[in-house]
Amino acid sequence: MTIEQDGDGDAALSFLLTGIRRWLVGVDHSDADKFKISTGDTNLQTGTKLTIDSDGNVGIGTATPSAKLDVDEVADGIGLRVRRNDS
Repeated sequence: MTIEQDGDGDAALSFLLTGIRRWLVGVDHSDADKFKISTGDTNLQTGTKLTIDSDGNVGIGTATPSAKLDVDEVADGIGLRVRRNDS
């Protein structure tokens, strides 16, 4: 199966439990073609839960991961950032 963007839009697959929750999985063309998993809306820009950027950085709770694994929970101030530095 191939999901291809239409024009300048995102290539995304939507899962909907009617009246309960929507999940989207796809490539956010408007955000440097990052792969995202999002909830709660009909586009990938809102409700982002997981992001993988073109450098292989993975963000959980952030759309802008700055390390190989970047975990952020802004709502209650708890966050975790894991980085490996070989220098």
